[in-house]
Amino acid sequence: MHAQEVTPERTLLVELEYDESLSSELAAVAESADLESAWILGTGAVRKAELAVYDQDEFSAESVAFDEPLELPVFTGTITTADESPASQVQGVLARPSGQALAGRIESATVFGGTAIVWGVAESLSRDPDPATGVDRLSL
Repeated sequence: MHAQEVTPERTLLVELEYDESLSSELAAVAESADLESAWILGTGAVRKAELAVYDQDEFSAESVAFDEPLELPVFTGTITTADESPASQVQGVLARPSGQALAGRIESATVFGGTAIVWGVAESLSRDPDPATGVDRLSL
């Protein structure tokens, strides 16, 4: 286990815009608030999404696209600075009207509506591949 103390800097409540990219919206919030790193928690709905699920045996992720309206009861993740610009990595649970749940790393999503809370931290965080799993992890 690795741990790093971080200092809360700013907390933002964000209303996600209809028909925008979830990842672009989160990166734009970080950039406009001058946040290098943050933790995200949100909820809402999307018009379509692409999820990646990591195969632990193959050490690779496989993506599946869903071109349908989906609830997004919860998503969480981080904003880190990559190549001088903010980048988000978000995991989420999506739900079909039938109640069937879909979950994974949100590679892309077109927002229908939603809100998020973004907790900015003073420290600059980055991500690097974990040598044991190949998964991108925070560099603590």
